[in-house]
Amino acid sequence: MKGIILKDFYETFCIKKNLFGFLFSFAFVVLIVAFMKNLYTFILIVGVTLPLVGSSPMQYSMEQDDISGFNSILLTYPLSKKKIMLAKYLSCFLFLVGSWIFSFLIMLVYVYVYKTIALYPALEIFIAGMIVSLAVLSICNMGLMILGSKKGTILFIAITILFCAGYVFSALNIGVENILLLDKHLLMLIGAVIAIILLFISYYVSLKVYTCLLYTSDAADEL
Repeated sequence: MKGIILKDFYETFCIKKNLFGFLFSFAFVVLIVAFMKNLYTFILIVGVTLPLVGSSPMQYSMEQDDISGFNSILLTYPLSKKKIMLAKYLSCFLFLVGSWIFSFLIMLVYVYVYKTIALYPALEIFIAGMIVSLAVLSICNMGLMILGSKKGTILFIAITILFCAGYVFSALNIGVENILLLDKHLLMLIGAVIAIILLFISYYVSLKVYTCLLYTSDAADEL
């Protein structure tokens, strides 16, 4: 399992195209944080943008596996299909934790350097972003397994657009200040429960699809 996780990280960070994409995203976020110090930007970065970026690593791994035909090679490893899928989800979760750490550091900048927002409401937005990222990760991973890397990537882009459009619509029609006055504890509790349930559903659906695809592939090879 460790080898699969390291392979996924290599494909995400060591292949030039993927590495350039992440470096560009990182630089873009840093640039926005450096010049835009208002509350709207803080929520957009910590509550929307970074959660979405953090939930995207499996698409890079699946794309490279499709190109190289690595799934066929993976079947020769002394690992069950369950452990293979678990390793993929663990690599995604580790990447997600990295994005949470980056998001937390940005939160500290807005709280203690820019003094845009107090610590407690900033933590609420940060936790909301964690919940969003976990839910999006679950949906996108399941979509990638069902639809494949190309259509799954389109699904991720569609979800990203919907989240950004939803934030802009809420900010313009409801107002960020009014959003912060909602019963956030109840909303976060419900969101956390839904995100965790989605994660388990995503894993078992992905495992089922992965197993069925391999059986289909094996049958086709025998013919």
